[in-house]
Amino acid sequence: RAGEEPEMFSRLGEGGWKVVRLDSAMANHDAAMTRLKQFWIRQVRSAYGAMDLTKRFGVSHVGHSTLSTRVWTVGWLFAVVFGVVGGGLVGPWWVGLVVGVLIAGLLPAQMMRVAWRAKGRWDIRWGTALGYGVLMMLAKWGQLWGQWQYLRDYKKGDVARAFDYKVVGSVAC
Repeated sequence: RAGEEPEMFSRLGEGGWKVVRLDSAMANHDAAMTRLKQFWIRQVRSAYGAMDLTKRFGVSHVGHSTLSTRVWTVGWLFAVVFGVVGGGLVGPWWVGLVVGVLIAGLLPAQMMRVAWRAKGRWDIRWGTALGYGVLMMLAKWGQLWGQWQYLRDYKKGDVARAFDYKVVGSVAC
């Protein structure tokens, strides 16, 4: 499935245990993703796990992620369409177009915001930060797909599925 670590921490917390984070690296995580398809599947998988955690434990930081995904996909599309239609109803057709373009511009502005924050957080070049910002916002669409898959499976009573995004030879990692 997905979200194994947050799930374990949630169950430990419900059992009265406390998780302590050490201020030193204990391991390196190599995602080893070299293809966009692997990145996409990882986003679907992560969102699937986040929905499971939100549904079962109400984990707040994961709940914020699921909400952010919906805002920047469905909410953004709805706002663009509403802006075009609404703007066109209150004035000439071009008013709706201008309003729609302004609202649509929120997505690239968010990409820049994510890039700016990444640049400040890590010592990376601007090109890398911009690529990160673009990928993080495009990832929202894969995450939306993962949320939809989870809700579909939940409704059917079947939420335990595996997602393999890395394959070595014929063995999934």
